Amino acid sequence: MRQLTFLSVCCLLLVGHIKAVAAPALTNGDFSAGLTSWTTQNSGDGDDTGVVWIVDNPGGSNQLTNNGVSSGPASRVVYQDFVVPASGVSTASFSFDYFANNGGALNSNSFTTFVNNPFGGNNGTRIDIISPADNVFSGPVLLNLFAPVDGAPVGTELAPLPNTFSDAAALASFLNARAGQTLRLRIGNREEDFPWSTGFDNLNLDIVALAPPPPPAPGPATAIPTLPAYGLA
Repeated sequence: MRQLTFLSVCCLLLVGHIKAVAAPALTNGDFSAGLTSWTTQNSGDGDDTGVVWIVDNPGGSNQLTNNGVSSGPASRVVYQDFVVPASGVSTASFSFDYFANNGGALNSNSFTTFVNNPFGGNNGTRIDIISPADNVFSGPVLLNLFAPVDGAPVGTELAPLPNTFSDAAALASFLNARAGQTLRLRIGNREEDFPWSTGFDNLNLDIVALAPPPPPAPGPATAIPTLPAYGLA
């Protein structure tokens, strides 16, 4: 026998009115804990194989920067893996702060890898989503989130410019198609005309997961037989 109680009704009503809340997919996106949860590497094929991404705080607040001290052409990446909710994705957004101070022309949209050609003149920085199974420098890009070119607005080291990925629907659709998968957010910097400085702060990838299917509704209430019903009263 199942009996629908007042408490059951209250629980069902409460579940039906819970509002979905965006959950951050990235950890330490403001770099307040340095490079904790992030991994940075140099491609090793440029003239300067030692430079990587670092965390600096020129204005008293930590930010990610390539620090502009390359002694020759160099490529470097910094990345973090995240898991897409297994239930699927309802909505998603990506935002960040960015600055650049470059002497050479930016053509971030003309390349997708971070493998140097010292005489190629490719200069730029990109934010991409790739697969953790692929090479972090040369693996295929699954989704590009940022690739600035000459003329694009940039901030300064002391006042990075807020940016938001413009197609939130495409981002949500991309993530929803990969529900339950582990993906990698990669920031890369390629400088073949050097040196130039660039940096990021407040990286936020916020995901609202699809709600799991509701539990089955309870059956109709069943009255508990009384003693008169059995002729025992």
